[in-house]
Amino acid sequence: MKRAGSVLSLVLLVCAAGCSTAANGPSPSTTETATATVAASGDFKAQASAVVDEIAAGRYADAEAKFDVTMKARLPAAQLLDAWRTYQQTNGTYKSHGTPTEVLRGDIHVERVPITTSTGTGEVRISYHPDGTIAGLFFLNANPPAP
Repeated sequence: MKRAGSVLSLVLLVCAAGCSTAANGPSPSTTETATATVAASGDFKAQASAVVDEIAAGRYADAEAKFDVTMKARLPAAQLLDAWRTYQQTNGTYKSHGTPTEVLRGDIHVERVPITTSTGTGEVRISYHPDGTIAGLFFLNANPPAP
């Protein structure tokens, strides 16, 4: 229970700082075949790389389709576009991303995707429920604290 409180505190802290995220319960059903495949295989690293690729390519609806119900309500595709645009205005234009690293927090898989921008580095942090839906999405500055 203490760990869940810490994760919620981190989510609230990041939300208060203006980053894009939402984290609550998992979606009651998974509609994306790719998401179901990831959940079955446990390959959240590959899924996180694909989501960063989708966002960088402007395919916000594709990324949104992988969100849980709460994320879909709090960060629809239009707001995801705005958040990504604001992040790049502040931190430089996206250039590429590296290999994700995973941190397990309870049953949530947190994928830390390092990115390179025109002015330096940053991180896209994506949290997954065990069913493969996205529970949280953060665009972070360089060297953020561990989840």
